[in-house]
Amino acid sequence: MSFVPSCNQDEEERVFDYKGEITDFRRWYEAQKVANIYFDKQTPNWEKAELSIMPDGVTPKVSIELYKGNNSFGNDSIIELQIVYLENSYVGSVKLYSFEPDNEYANLKYYGLNGRLLQEGMYYAPNKQFILLNQYEVVERRVRLKDGTEYNSNCNGTVQLLPDTPIEYNIFGNPKKNSDANQNAYNCHSAVWGPPSSSDPHYNSRIPLWNNNPNISGSGWTERSTPQVGDRWVSYGYAPGYGNNAPIHSAIVLEVTNGKVTKLQAKMGEKGVINYDPDCDAPLIANYNTGNIKYYRK
Repeated sequence: MSFVPSCNQDEEERVFDYKGEITDFRRWYEAQKVANIYFDKQTPNWEKAELSIMPDGVTPKVSIELYKGNNSFGNDSIIELQIVYLENSYVGSVKLYSFEPDNEYANLKYYGLNGRLLQEGMYYAPNKQFILLNQYEVVERRVRLKDGTEYNSNCNGTVQLLPDTPIEYNIFGNPKKNSDANQNAYNCHSAVWGPPSSSDPHYNSRIPLWNNNPNISGSGWTERSTPQVGDRWVSYGYAPGYGNNAPIHSAIVLEVTNGKVTKLQAKMGEKGVINYDPDCDAPLIANYNTGNIKYYRK
């Protein structure tokens, strides 16, 4: 595949002129078994498909608006099909925006083409910023899960050390823009790498401690090939809005057995800080283990 960028570098995502490549995305999509949860109102109009490169500068993406209108509360709603070409294969998802009345903030959910909820977060329209709150399934699906027997024997030792730090919501499930947000809300990257700089393009003053883009390369920590206690553990993978090889989850290594990490400590999105086995098949635990893990030491 070849992608020829336009000269417009002012956009958040560089738009490509060579529309012929969209045919490859369409062929892949039409060969998939797609849930009809959000496709009953309108089938994809490939004449309006947009081809772009994600902010990582590598991952090509095709986007098609499936629906634009009102949700059940009378606010703006947008449903968009998104297909990315990732590591020599295609990954498809559906984005569902449910905006607040002023259209500044929205609840944003990503669904797989099979209808399963992948991620949920807050979208800040002025900066086109996505703040991940919960991840239910890794898009790349490279997670090794334990079976039920292993879960009962090895995973029930998970311990929560610090309380949850939720971001406030209104009755519609959207961020409460017109009330005081939780200024103390923070995530896994904040707990391990510190809060974001106010100059970071992903910075949000409503939740200043929430770090979506940790500055690992400038942290003074060096990547290592094998783990030891005290190392920082980071899983990388595809993240909607960030592209391929994005930091998905950060943790601190607490225990290593025969060269394998067997216990981590981490903040789990809006949930609290816990100690856990990284292979546990438990909510928000296995889903953060993408299989692409790096270790850092100071």
